[in-house]
Amino acid sequence: MNNYRTPRGFTLIELSIVLVIIGLIVGSIFVGSSLIRQAQLHSVISNISQYRVAFLAFRDKFTYWPGDLPNAQSYWPAPICIDDPIDTSNTCNGNGNEVLDGVYSDECLRSLQHLSLAKMVKETHSGIVVSPSVPHKAGYNTVKTDLPGTGLIIRDNQDGSPVYGRRGLYLQVASLLPTSSVYAGKALTPDEAWNIDQKLDDGKAMTGYLFSRTGNPPGSTNCLSGAEYNLAARTVECMLNYWIYY
Repeated sequence: MNNYRTPRGFTLIELSIVLVIIGLIVGSIFVGSSLIRQAQLHSVISNISQYRVAFLAFRDKFTYWPGDLPNAQSYWPAPICIDDPIDTSNTCNGNGNEVLDGVYSDECLRSLQHLSLAKMVKETHSGIVVSPSVPHKAGYNTVKTDLPGTGLIIRDNQDGSPVYGRRGLYLQVASLLPTSSVYAGKALTPDEAWNIDQKLDDGKAMTGYLFSRTGNPPGSTNCLSGAEYNLAARTVECMLNYWIYY
């Protein structure tokens, strides 16, 4: 007598249970990644607030902006106050002209070094350019944010072209690109930039203390739609900026 039994397939109920389990797993992964991104964005808000307060506190105490302090070495003698690891006679003094000179090095990078030396931020910043081709390195001479590949850069356009009709000193959240010609790139989606703008300012891309610009590389045009955030764009397109002074 043949006792062979044909294998039983999955029932619809069993298949439904499997599909539900797969859906829960996929959903939890999506929710988890979304929560991680939200935590990273909250950290950016904290970075902006912390460093803006530190810049203003430094100026209140020393009467100069960090990076521009002309007698910094009198507070922090060499070899602490240097901006060249080889030539230690090159001090971290600023020139006292009320402008942070230098985009890739000099006083913009030195401003973070002064804040570190004054114990006004907990991070340590070298104030030294990495190399002529790689000016910024997060966690070394630039504020490291929790957003992967990005940093908080110090910018000063008081001697340059106005941004939305203004000149001044500002913080910039940007991806750190590996060239000196295009060294800061897009870091946020328009929706993310808009949400941070709403929390810190007026929610408008071109007004108030917080403003956004289309990020590098050249050809990126989707951060703004006219004077408003282009909320239809879902890809990373924006550099976020916050005026310290203008």
